[in-house]
Amino acid sequence: MFDESVRKLAGVSSVGKSWDKIFRDFNLRKLGRAKGYEKGEKIFIKINQTSGRGRLTLAEREKGQYDYPPNGGEENSREDRHYLGTCETDQYIVLQLLRQLVDSCGIDQND
Repeated sequence: MFDESVRKLAGVSSVGKSWDKIFRDFNLRKLGRAKGYEKGEKIFIKINQTSGRGRLTLAEREKGQYDYPPNGGEENSREDRHYLGTCETDQYIVLQLLRQLVDSCGIDQND
């Protein structure tokens, strides 16, 4: 599933070529040059692990609440309320991303 997603994102048939296209696009936008990854460059991967309070409303956070209220919270049930977005990356996604970069792109694990 992850391989297919990267291939579809880049519009290329292989995972390695897809990452090359992603790196080239990134470098074109950031550096003005469509260059691929070069051996020894460090890759920074930002993962999102901040959703521990993602199902709390802004009002609940501002009150200092850090967990879900008992019995559905204040006057409305949890299902009827508007929440701040919740998105979290688990270890399986990070592991697969690293496997792609190391195994399909030949990037050294230290990079």
